[in-house]
Amino acid sequence: MDQISTPTLWISFMPILTVVVTAAATLFGVFLSNRNAQNTLRLQLDHQRRQAESEKNASRLEELFVAIGHFAHSTSMFYVPFLSAASGQVTLKWAREKSLQEGFKNAPDHERLEMMFYLYYPQLKSDFALFKAVLQDVHSKWSPCEKALENRQTPTDEQKKAFATAFLLIDLRAKDLKERVAKLADTA
Repeated sequence: MDQISTPTLWISFMPILTVVVTAAATLFGVFLSNRNAQNTLRLQLDHQRRQAESEKNASRLEELFVAIGHFAHSTSMFYVPFLSAASGQVTLKWAREKSLQEGFKNAPDHERLEMMFYLYYPQLKSDFALFKAVLQDVHSKWSPCEKALENRQTPTDEQKKAFATAFLLIDLRAKDLKERVAKLADTA
């Protein structure tokens, strides 16, 4: 009887064993499904984050590109009347008034432009420093012409040529800087 009761006992635990195995298999399946869903969600969120960062970077690069052009244009417009004054076409007083009008009307946000280079694109700081050096050079070349005009003298041809050459470098340097930004956008 002991031999008959052992298989009977085993058979009596079969429904319970089936329930336990089925429950374990179900829990394992749920675990695998949740792990897969979690990995998929993580990949999706990473992709969305990278896409948002890429769009933000593209927007910043576009803003920087436009800001450089605006800054170079407004700086050029500031100095245009002085070119006319240096060549004797207009008075120094008129050139100053016109430059101030143009400067205030089209004043670029220099601090924002500089902030963009220093915070977002430090790899372009040296290029921006070269651009600022050109602007300082233009001002230093204008100063002797201005002093001559203040003393009611005509600037020398050498002074006028140096100022005009430095003035032309504003747009060239801005173009170089914009090309660097465009290259950075291509690699981003």
